[in-house]
Amino acid sequence: MDDILKLPSFAEKPKGKGNGRAKHTVLTLSCVLSGDGFRAALKSKIDEKEEEFTKLQKKMDREENRRKREEEKAAAKRRRELAKEEKRQKRQEAMKKQKELKESLSERFTNPEENFSGAASTLLDPRFKRVPFSDSAIRVRHEEKIINMMRPLFVADDNTLNTEDE
Repeated sequence: MDDILKLPSFAEKPKGKGNGRAKHTVLTLSCVLSGDGFRAALKSKIDEKEEEFTKLQKKMDREENRRKREEEKAAAKRRRELAKEEKRQKRQEAMKKQKELKESLSERFTNPEENFSGAASTLLDPRFKRVPFSDSAIRVRHEEKIINMMRPLFVADDNTLNTEDE
């Protein structure tokens, strides 16, 4: 079909070695095809080119779509990785805060029986007279500490009583 639409030259060069031969003429396109035949050949050639262009366009569209899908997959993968990293960082921060809170609570609220102020209040308040300590050694230690704290007061009272008696 390509040969139909190519315009031939009006004269061919002679074949062979000699230049003395006469040139012969070749028929032109208009002589070979009639108007309707030429239009049909031209239309079929245009249709072939349009079909080829459409195929190329579809191929380019497929390549573009494939490239976009790959970019979207890569972007989705980056988003997932960023989300994982953010989640990991949040988890680490939460664990750090939990550890700090645990340490501060254990520092402030140790075993209440070990806390002298709470134990002394419990021992001296008659309402809690029957509340047992989990460890009797702790109870005895706090009782002794209270007694030792009260001794100077009794000694001082004895001295003032002795001086008044005289």
